[in-house]
Amino acid sequence: MLLAPASRSSLEATLRGLNTSTFVLCRAASNAAAGFQVDLACDARENALLYPRGSVIRQTTVSLQIGEENLRSQVQDLVQDAFVDLTHRGVPPEYVLNGNSGLNTDALYALLTKLAARGGNSAVIAVMPRSDVKPGSRVDLYADVLP
Repeated sequence: MLLAPASRSSLEATLRGLNTSTFVLCRAASNAAAGFQVDLACDARENALLYPRGSVIRQTTVSLQIGEENLRSQVQDLVQDAFVDLTHRGVPPEYVLNGNSGLNTDALYALLTKLAARGGNSAVIAVMPRSDVKPGSRVDLYADVLP
């Protein structure tokens, strides 16, 4: 890959003096055919712990009396909020497994089944990571009912 001189200088300046706990993400500013110069946009962040495994990223109270489709919508809105929070804190969108939906189909089904069996008018649910979250790590989210 060939870098344009301005992009190369910018990248070298960004990388100079960084410590080993830094996460650097570079993306092409636009698509280019192989062999042509590429302009890069780079962002360097401290690869610090954002959320420990199992900690709550977002939580909300959902109504259990509104039907399955509306309940699913409330859960998906909560997961979307957690996704936005992660990306604003420096996690690249492609590092959140299952895209911006955040939960795989099995996890969503298991949560909805748990909520349906719960009874009552409402429940507090939370979105949490399965492992520690840093800007440079893959993030696998799950949702569960809080006591």
